Amino acid sequence: MFVNYRVQDQPGYATLVHQALAQQLGAGEVFLAARSIRLGDDFVDQVFDTLRQCRVLIAVIGRSWPSLLTDPEQDWVQREISDAFSRGIRVIPVLVEDAEVPPEAELPEGIRALARCQHLRLRHYSIATDMAQLVEELRNLLPQLADDTRASGAQQAFRRADSPDSEFVIVPGDILRCTSADVWVNS
Repeated sequence: MFVNYRVQDQPGYATLVHQALAQQLGAGEVFLAARSIRLGDDFVDQVFDTLRQCRVLIAVIGRSWPSLLTDPEQDWVQREISDAFSRGIRVIPVLVEDAEVPPEAELPEGIRALARCQHLRLRHYSIATDMAQLVEELRNLLPQLADDTRASGAQQAFRRADSPDSEFVIVPGDILRCTSADVWVNS
């Protein structure tokens, strides 16, 4: 998966998307230029070589995104999205808060199809649920990811020798975030 975003428009949400997908689907499955390109690598080669290998481009779109559209030849965001469409790569718009995709007629020719793509909205008050929906949708679109994620670590059960009725189970890949846990230790 390729995370496409504008540095000037909601880069923090792009990083959140990258982190959540890397955690849930594997770091090697998600590309974010700022985190995935090694120092000294040719940026252009890395971006487009990686994009050609992806099956999904996630376009993170904030409120300022439409006003930042420039010359399609100089605008990296447009170039990446246009390249994805021309190669038949699925493009998923991820709209940040109240952002909207511009109408098709207002988009440059190479990315007009973006206006017809079903989107997902990320909201600060439901970020965990929204990200879980994105992860689930990607697992449905790319079944090998779900299989690989599940196979990355087997379920582990732990039992106390003196209390066989108690069990603690870890299931890899099933929890997006745990905010608290109570642990009682009797000494």
